[in-house]
Amino acid sequence: MASQTLVASASLRRAAQYVRMSTDMQQYSIANQSAAIALYAAAHGFGIVRSFVDAGKSGTTIARRDALKDLIKTVEEGKADFEIILVYDVSRWGRFPDADEAAHYEFLCKKAGVQVRYCAEQFENDNSPTSNLLKALKRMMAGEYSRELAVKVGISQSRLASLGFWQGGPTPFALRRQVIDKNGNPQRILGCGERKGGGNSDRTILIPGAKREVAAVRLVFRLFTTKYPRLGRLRDVLNGPLNPCPGKTWTISSLFCILRNPAYVGANIYCRKARNRKGWKPKEDWVVRDQAFQAIIPTAQFNASQELLKARERVTNEEMLQHLVRLLRKYGKLTSGLIDRSMVVGSSQKYIYRFGSLAKAYELVGFTAKNRYQDVSIIQIQRLRQQLFEEISTQLEQVGAVLTLPKWLMRLMLVNEQIVVRLSFAPARGSATGETFWKLLNVRTKADITIFVRLRAGEHSILDYFVVPRLARIWGAFIVGERQCPPYLAKYHVDNLDGLIEALGRNTLPEEIWNT
Repeated sequence: MASQTLVASASLRRAAQYVRMSTDMQQYSIANQSAAIALYAAAHGFGIVRSFVDAGKSGTTIARRDALKDLIKTVEEGKADFEIILVYDVSRWGRFPDADEAAHYEFLCKKAGVQVRYCAEQFENDNSPTSNLLKALKRMMAGEYSRELAVKVGISQSRLASLGFWQGGPTPFALRRQVIDKNGNPQRILGCGERKGGGNSDRTILIPGAKREVAAVRLVFRLFTTKYPRLGRLRDVLNGPLNPCPGKTWTISSLFCILRNPAYVGANIYCRKARNRKGWKPKEDWVVRDQAFQAIIPTAQFNASQELLKARERVTNEEMLQHLVRLLRKYGKLTSGLIDRSMVVGSSQKYIYRFGSLAKAYELVGFTAKNRYQDVSIIQIQRLRQQLFEEISTQLEQVGAVLTLPKWLMRLMLVNEQIVVRLSFAPARGSATGETFWKLLNVRTKADITIFVRLRAGEHSILDYFVVPRLARIWGAFIVGERQCPPYLAKYHVDNLDGLIEALGRNTLPEEIWNT
């Protein structure tokens, strides 16, 4: 989002311009829109005093269009120092699937006494029946254009995927993206975040990466299918002296991603998720191209790993309880640490998900955990989350910031309509040796900052925090003890959130808080 304040002559009517560009299309470049708006303003006696710019933002939703949200907020709060909003055309205001949404945002401006004008349209936005009819038609056409374009792009990408070309997404570990020309001749290898360029005739495929990484993937599959079918045990082995990539921290989630990825047998699978990103498509609707890339894992070994993974997913509640009974007979007690180390039917988090809390699962097999390591129930976590949210919200208001919980962020917090914050609670756990530890699970979300909240053992109150930015790129599960903490996490440890609150209030992230 970009907002600029300009200077206009006192004799001109004050206006703001809103410009948006979703791609690098020359027709709708920011410069071209601004030039056309400037000519319109000069011809109609307007002086542009503010500029709201959304560069590289889709017009189908307002979610990521910070400039438009800032414009609407400025108008609604009565802080607008302009009386006209100039937009290049109806499509730049938005290509919303529901035309009423575009009309809603324009109505908010009109209600506040600020008129919206479309500079490149052949009608005046004067609220006449003709202009309203044409405007409604244009809005529907803009939304339909986006829908048709999405369908065309989807069909094109599916066709290219069926031919064996990589269609984007995170590059799997130990593989690299290589550009090939229209004749299939290999070109350069792309780095992280680099785009292929070179025109529409170039395509991208996957090739094996560094030899050490390829050897690591082969070791993961070999150990999983022959010696260590439990991911927790396999993780511990790989993080020890056998680590094929010194310096890399292996997690259960990273191992799971490797073992489930068909790219390692050369298969290119596309369109597995529904277009709305909610759920998976039936397998018969997937786009699959076998032998699209050079395989680094034998197909038989990959199939064996899939059978082992499926066996873990088919575990029933009764089988999970039977496993607790076996652990109780062997050790005389039950702890989350014992469950995580065994990993026969799943982690302790899986028990919490299935039964609501570990305490309830323990109760079903006749075991009562000591108060010191009594697990916090989901209801208690929800109460603590609501309490902490209210405290953070109050503190942010005191420093001039606003905290919200937009539905589109799925329980993530939004500060000043810019910074996404995630709360993750880590209850105290007990190890087999009687020591207390905490498991911090950092997953890939839209959050710019994740606040890990450590809870005191048995008290269900907050002990301290770990404030971890997404820029740190620390993913997976990490164990923190009472006196031990991984060095890459220690620098993000804080006793309170005062420094974070102050930095959020001043919008000085990320430099200050990362060094807290």
